[in-house]
This record gives sequence, C-alpha cells and structure tokens, in this order.
Amino acid sequence: MQPTDETRRVYYNRPQLIADAVDAQHETAIWARGTGKSDGRIAMRLYRCMNAMPQGLGAMIARSFQQILTRTLPATVRGLGRIGLVYGEDFTVRERGPRSWPLPLMPPLKWDTTVHFREGFALALVSQQNPGSANGLSIDCSVGDEAKYLKREQYEEEFIPAMRGNRDRFGHSAYHQSTLLCTDMPTTPEARWLLDREAEMDPKLIEVILAHQLKVSERRAALASGKLSPASARVYESDIRSRLAVINDLRKGTHFFSMANAADNIDVLGKSYLVRMKQILPDYLFRTSIMNMRPDRVEGGFYPDLNETHTYIPDESSFVNNAGKDFLSGQAEFDDCRKDADLVRGLPLDIAPDFGSSFNCLVVGQLFDLDFNILNQVFIKHPLKIHHLADRFHDYYQFHNPRHVVLHCDHTMIGEDAVREYGFIHELKRQLEARGWTVTLHYIGHAPGHHEKYVFWGRRFAHADPHLPRVRFNALNCDPLLLSLRLAGAKQTKRGFEKDKDDERNPSADQAETTHLSDACDLLVIARFLALGSSASSEGVGVIFS
Repeated sequence: MQPTDETRRVYYNRPQLIADAVDAQHETAIWARGTGKSDGRIAMRLYRCMNAMPQGLGAMIARSFQQILTRTLPATVRGLGRIGLVYGEDFTVRERGPRSWPLPLMPPLKWDTTVHFREGFALALVSQQNPGSANGLSIDCSVGDEAKYLKREQYEEEFIPAMRGNRDRFGHSAYHQSTLLCTDMPTTPEARWLLDREAEMDPKLIEVILAHQLKVSERRAALASGKLSPASARVYESDIRSRLAVINDLRKGTHFFSMANAADNIDVLGKSYLVRMKQILPDYLFRTSIMNMRPDRVEGGFYPDLNETHTYIPDESSFVNNAGKDFLSGQAEFDDCRKDADLVRGLPLDIAPDFGSSFNCLVVGQLFDLDFNILNQVFIKHPLKIHHLADRFHDYYQFHNPRHVVLHCDHTMIGEDAVREYGFIHELKRQLEARGWTVTLHYIGHAPGHHEKYVFWGRRFAHADPHLPRVRFNALNCDPLLLSLRLAGAKQTKRGFEKDKDDERNPSADQAETTHLSDACDLLVIARFLALGSSASSEGVGVIFS
C-alpha cells in the first residue's frame, strides 16, 4: 500500500524524520507530550512493518486496554490517515476486515482487540491489566506508547518471549521482532529503565545509517528530476538497492534512543500551546512532560515509602469500550468521570480541600471494600476563585450518581483564628450545592501533627494492618498529586519529622507542586480512616496512628 501524492505532502517534525530514517530494529523515544509520538512515530512504524511483513502479526502493548483505546489508538489512526490509509477501507479496528482481505499467517485470538489491515497484517492490542494476554500470540513486531506506565518485569518476562513470529517468512527484515517504546519523560524510579536504554545505542552506527539514507535521498531526487541518462539512472537505481540492503543489515540488532520536547513540534502546536501548558501545569510537570527535562529533584522525603506498588491503572471502562469507535472517528472526546472504571457508581465521593491565597485544591477518593482509592485531584491558581474550583469538580463528576460528597475538614478550617478558611469551606459547600450536589460536612477536630502523619503514612504504605484499607492512587489521573507527595521534603525537629513547607511561602515557587495537594491528601485519608470506626474517638485515633 503506497501513500497518495496528496497525503505524501504532509509535515513531519525533525525528531519524527530522523527516527523514520534510522528505523532501528529496537527504538526508545523519550518524547514530550505534543511531539507526535502516536500519530507521527507509531503510525509510521506500523506502516513500515505492514509493508515489510504482509500477513504478519504485530502488537500494541499498554498498561491497560482503556489507555490504548482512549489515548494511543485514536492518534495512531489519525497518523495512518496522514499517510493515506483510510479507516474502514484500508484497515478496520476491533473487527475482522472483509472476507476478501487475507488473514495473518498466525491469526489473532480475538478480533475485538485487533486492528486488521487490507494486506493481511494485523495488530493485536495487548493490555498488561490482563495477565497472560500475550500468551498464545506469536508476534512479529511491537509498539508501545506511554511506556513509563508499563511494568518492566511483565513486559520482559511475559511479552518479549511472545516476539517469535514468522522468522522463516520475515526473518530477513529488520522490522521482524522489532520493538518501539514511546513515552514522555519518566519521573519515577520504577520507570528509569527506559532512560537507561540510552546506553544500548551506538551513536556511530546511527550516523552510518543516516549517511546511507542521505545518499539514497540524493539518488532518488536525481532520478525524480528526469535529467539522468538511462545508463546513469540504472547505476543510481542499483546503488539505491545496494544501500537499502546495507541499511537493513545495519538496523538489525541496533537500538536507537532519542529525546524530543514540545518545542520540536512548535510549527504544529503553536506558541500558544506552550504558554497554555505553562499556565495550567505544575512547573515540575511542565519541565518534564512538556520540555522533556530529566528529573532534577530528590523524591520521597516526607513520604519515603511511596512507590509504584501504591498506584494502579484502572480496568477497562464499559462506557469507553462501548464508545470505542466514536473515539477513533473523532466523534467523541470524553474527559470526565465516565472514562474512570475505578469510580464506583452508587457510592458518595470523599473530598478534602486545602486553601491558600494563591492556590486552592481538593483531592477526591472513594472507599470500596478494603481499598481506599485516590481517584483524582482538582486545583485552581490565582486569580481563580472557589466557584471555579467547584466548576472544575462538577464538570468532571457531573455524571456520577449519586451527586453526593462527604466534605472533610479539620480545626485549621473551623477555628477562631481561621475565619478566612472557615468561610472557604462553607463557600465550597454552598457552591457544590448550587450545582446539585448533596454535601455532608465531616469535621475531624484537631488535625494530627506532622510526626503523627509521617508515622501514619509509613504504616499505610506498608499496609501494616490488613484489617484497614490499603491506599492506592490512580496513576493516570493523579500525576500532580503524586508529584506533590514525591517532592514533599522532610526535616527533623525536636518534635520528630515534619513536612518542609517553606515553598508554600515562596512567591516564586509554583504552588501546584508544593505541599498543598499533599496536605489535602493527608486530610482526606486520615479523615476517611477515622470515619471508618468510632467517629474520631480516642480509640479510633489510637488504632489508626499507632
């Protein structure tokens, strides 16, 4: 399948062009949000694999099927369209194509988790949420987006062994058994393995591949000019074939590691995108996820035991699953609670705020069985007001039933020396009620001290008491909150460990990445645990903080 002349004249940014020219058998692309990972890199890689291995079987791997359906696949479908492939005519998604289309040499197990191409190539959609989903597959190539969420051991021990494929048919091609992993900047220790892959690249070998590609481009341009004699044209064509064979051999076993930031795609994004992201994201997230800067801070001071085991990726949402084709066609774009499979309908939401002069936020959780899941966070920056915070919460959770929240607060929001905060908590309650929410205030009394909180979180993260719920964070929704927790410093005082809150008083610090969100999370979890048994009786406090 060849792209049309019209679709051939499309824009690709510099990182996309270089990666496509190298096209090493193994590739790791640490590219920021907005750089075109799915529509520019993954789509082109699939196109190359499809042409090199008709009737082959590829795989797109992610931490969850919902992640593929809502984030990676729609952009990849757009990217295939830029190349000239038409959805419904050249490929189908989550169904087998017409009977006239050939099948892969090793057909997938289920068509509702497969992309089928007209040439017979198929792409299995593999989720790590379903252990063993790669079992039984014999894969010729693979791609993966948002790889920082992948569980490394599961990827290497379960998925990679399925990369067997049809060696007798496609073993000559560097695309056979090829891997591509894309992600924005990893910021957790568990994801650093992706950055470590840079050591696997041989820069000199990459330069040789690019040098041959430059000669191929020059030869093709000369042939296209029509100015060569027949004899010269034959020489140029022979040289192109020879160089392409050399490039294919050089690609085999080669690893290409690249990094790119949003500025590399400024012609598409526009300066306004960078300005907007700078305004709405915490500075640390802007620098890592947009500008692709490597993490430059020590994490885990006040919450040293927080790690990947305390986060989760929600299971597949039936709403998203049923609306899957709308996502692909661009007819649906849901950024609300309907996509959250971890939200339990029929139960109220627990929320806890933290108020400040320039930053106001709340953290959302829900207790179900023996899991207290931290679902999300909502925050606003100066000059936005409390009604804006209520708006953002309502816009996201307006489809939740019942519209009932338990609003937790402590003495810092009620006491005589906190008139302003007292006004804030009741203003938030009034604003939510005006939007149709039933609000139950839960006052826990005097807030625990810093050292008590430090001990409390150590026990919660260790799950020291199996009779109490474990605390887990939605990894896809809670990036800003997790950042606040990981960056919260600790200092030793005569009263024990205390949270370092100096940045809250620093006017130049981005308050979205200081301790505000972590304070709201402290209040939410402690209040909910106190409410489990004795309505904050001394016995209940003893059980929870001991």
